[in-house]
Amino acid sequence: MTQVVSSVAVNILGPKRFLAILIFVSSLATILIPVFSKFHSAFVIILRILAGAAQVRANRYDLR
Repeated sequence: MTQVVSSVAVNILGPKRFLAILIFVSSLATILIPVFSKFHSAFVIILRILAGAAQVRANRYDLR
């Protein structure tokens, strides 16, 4: 599912901007874990899934 969404996003945004957004989303999700962990453990799981999906997509579109 993330492959379809990411390929459309890369075509619209371009690879460099798309990678920047993925890195931002992954970082933001990681930073927010301590804040949301006080509310419910399900938020931690959701944030980790979001961060992991962003990292996998970022590794796939590495611009080396």
